[in-house]
Amino acid sequence: MPNPEKLSRQSEGLSFSDELDDLQKIVGPNMGPLPEKITEKGLQDLEKKNVSDNGFESFNEQYRNNELIYRRAALQRESAIREKISQGNKPSEKELQELVVANQAGAYYEYFQKTVNHVVGVLKSYEILRKSLPQASLALQQEELKIEAYVSALSDAMEERVAFANVLLLDARIAEDPTRTISLIRIRDQKIKSVSDMSQKALSGTTDDKWRRGNELNQRIIDILSGDHGIQGLEEGFLPQAIYIDLLKESYESLLEEQKRIARDAGLAKAKSRLDQLKLKHDIAEDGNGEFNDDDVAESEALRRQINDRNAEMDRLGEQRREVTSELIALTQKLGEYQVDQAELSAIQNQFGESIDFTGANPPSPDGTPHFISQAINNNMERRKNFHLDQMDSFLHVTEEEMLEASWGDKVEDRWNKDGREIVNTVNHRLARFFTYLVPEMLGMRERAFNSLTEELDDALGWPSDIDPEEFKKLPPEEQERLLASDKFKKVRENALSIIDAIENFDRGTIERFKETMSLIRQMPSSSEFAAQDVVQPLPTDRVTLQNRAALEEKYGAGTVYLMLFEQMDGDFGDTNPESGFIGEYKKFLESVDKNIDVHIDVGAALHAIKEKVKDIAKGLSYAAIAAFGAGIVFALGGGYLVYRFGKAAGKAALKQSGKIASGTFNRLRGLAGSLKPSPGLSATPKVVPNVPSRMPKLAGRFGKILGPAVIIFTGYEAWQSYDLEKSLSDIPEKRAVDDALELMKTHPQMNRDVPRYNREIKALEQRQDILAIREVASIVNKQLSSMNGLSGELSKEQNQLLEESQEIVKYAGIQNRELHDFFPITDYIKVSSKDPKDVVRVAYRQLNECRSRGIKNEGRPKLKDLMNFSITRNERARIMKFGSFAGLENAYQDLLKHLGDFLEKVDQ
Repeated sequence: MPNPEKLSRQSEGLSFSDELDDLQKIVGPNMGPLPEKITEKGLQDLEKKNVSDNGFESFNEQYRNNELIYRRAALQRESAIREKISQGNKPSEKELQELVVANQAGAYYEYFQKTVNHVVGVLKSYEILRKSLPQASLALQQEELKIEAYVSALSDAMEERVAFANVLLLDARIAEDPTRTISLIRIRDQKIKSVSDMSQKALSGTTDDKWRRGNELNQRIIDILSGDHGIQGLEEGFLPQAIYIDLLKESYESLLEEQKRIARDAGLAKAKSRLDQLKLKHDIAEDGNGEFNDDDVAESEALRRQINDRNAEMDRLGEQRREVTSELIALTQKLGEYQVDQAELSAIQNQFGESIDFTGANPPSPDGTPHFISQAINNNMERRKNFHLDQMDSFLHVTEEEMLEASWGDKVEDRWNKDGREIVNTVNHRLARFFTYLVPEMLGMRERAFNSLTEELDDALGWPSDIDPEEFKKLPPEEQERLLASDKFKKVRENALSIIDAIENFDRGTIERFKETMSLIRQMPSSSEFAAQDVVQPLPTDRVTLQNRAALEEKYGAGTVYLMLFEQMDGDFGDTNPESGFIGEYKKFLESVDKNIDVHIDVGAALHAIKEKVKDIAKGLSYAAIAAFGAGIVFALGGGYLVYRFGKAAGKAALKQSGKIASGTFNRLRGLAGSLKPSPGLSATPKVVPNVPSRMPKLAGRFGKILGPAVIIFTGYEAWQSYDLEKSLSDIPEKRAVDDALELMKTHPQMNRDVPRYNREIKALEQRQDILAIREVASIVNKQLSSMNGLSGELSKEQNQLLEESQEIVKYAGIQNRELHDFFPITDYIKVSSKDPKDVVRVAYRQLNECRSRGIKNEGRPKLKDLMNFSITRNERARIMKFGSFAGLENAYQDLLKHLGDFLEKVDQ
């Protein structure tokens, strides 16, 4: 194996770059196809040009020479057979057999060239893509070291084969021209040093020994190409093309992670929120109320640049992600076309259908190919034919069973796209109305504030700006359907498409037709039965089916139908430009998934920004309120009180509505927690198929499992954002009190932040926020689980275990919340006074010292962890050890979500 130290030298290039350069050098330039109209003279001219310098410079040159020799032999034999037939004589069995062998051998050497050029082409494409990307993972670099070993072994095998052929060529020249013997022997003596001892022994042996050694060297190359390499340190079946998929997978995941990071960027959300506040302040100033000064202008411009830069980065990452998808589609098409072409070559073997000019053809040489060689070639070609058909069959099977089979996660995503987003958007409009109803209608401030909270999500969903989701839901069902079908709602329809929609839109008929064609090809007899037979040209365009195959053979001949089937398979595979056949559907599917992810990212980012805006809405709108009403609006910083809040009436309405939505969302998104956990398919390394020179069958499923879980991850993220949004806005009284207390501690102008306990008090309040959210979610989980009846066996046991987990989380979250409260009981001092306007809540700042005194006194009381010192049961001790810290509670909560996801997936199955 290569030295692992190469892993640290990535700046010098890929670990296998030098080896790949060596391989490309020994392979040499692609010789391209032979002329469409083959003549013996043309073949002779190419052969002479190929060996004019007494040696082969590359593998392609040597194998093209072998191909030319056998193609010329086949042409001569076919010409003689046709001459006999024209004279009314029947060719002998031996004559026909020699023609079959010559055609087969020519196809054999053509097959080698195409396969080797394909491998080199894929690896060069990999190298280009890899060098354009950031540092790869250690796992990928280790796989690249395997490529180095593989490529080195392939280079050595080819170099040996070419060197062996060069010595044989010199031996033939020496025998042909004794006058040049001395100079040629000198060259031979140099060449023979580059071959192995086994090859040298064969070169000094009989003609059969040379045939056998040449065949052994051919077999070594084809074994490496098929994964049967026996290379030390590499598992059997290892093929470098597979790592191309790993690279695309890693690139795609990296770009998704970056987009997710930006979508969750708190700084970006704060910037959007702050810019909205400044826009509102600017609009008010424009209407003659207040001032929008130079500092405000500078801050606005800086915020716009920050937001534009992040948006541009998001767009750039999205474009790069689409490029990775395009690369996958291009690779799939390249591999598919390669499989189809190689299947045809190894099946038809040039036995018929060729355009040949027999004018001036020489009589065939009496020499024949040894039987053991022709048998080896025949066996290899038959295996190659079946192999390539198996590859395509496997690819279609994986596509159907993995990519196009709707999973539980896909169903969650579909339900979310169709129902969850609609609910969240409706709730967002209602809550936006709640939060802005205190803003005066004059100067359009209320509308501006409302739009600030709704526009981004509306835009992400494609919702028309002039239609309120709430009002839309009040319309009669038939009117809703009419609108949804109109051009006005086109973007809404497009953005609501899910993976299941992409699956359902996939034309499965393309798969069925493809499978039928391959099945018919498998049923055809050996192409050797049609050697030297004429076929109908141009090929008929009838589609061959199981029902009409016999009739078409009767009408056109079996050889013609054989060629029609391969033409048909090529069409069934299709093209990406314009989109047709299977690969066209495959392209549309992946592009649909890619667009789906874009929408998930946009919606998730919008919800994240809304949360930040809601958090800042009081501060943001306070300026507008003061500008409109003057000092009459209660914002009594000097009086020792804070906070301007949203009011009890709105709070009760929000609580009622959010309670319904929280429950409804949970019902619709059963298994949401499960969708947040990484899918096993996302990182699992599939088994390598032995003897496979291409990863075609794994492409669909493997990359499908990259896109699928990626979508679910974003679905989970997006839905979780909305769920978190609902929870943060649900106005749970205790949580609201904690929020108010934090507002006081962080923003009150008279707050002394040098008090020794200050930072610990802030931390206690922030932990209470998280603990209350955890307790609330665990309570909902417990309630929903309790309502699931009729489960039995293992499911019932898992249900009971989950109920116990959720109950314990609720219990210990309550204990930790009480301990944090006792440490700093500021929420006891939240006041709602009848003397204040009905929509104002206050926190009594002047009672802060009394609150702290109580907290200091409470610190001496036993806490949860102190119970460990008392005589308690072992089970209770274990529970306290598990839940006795905030980190422990968080871990238990995450475990609950994971277990819940697994459980609900089993229930759905």
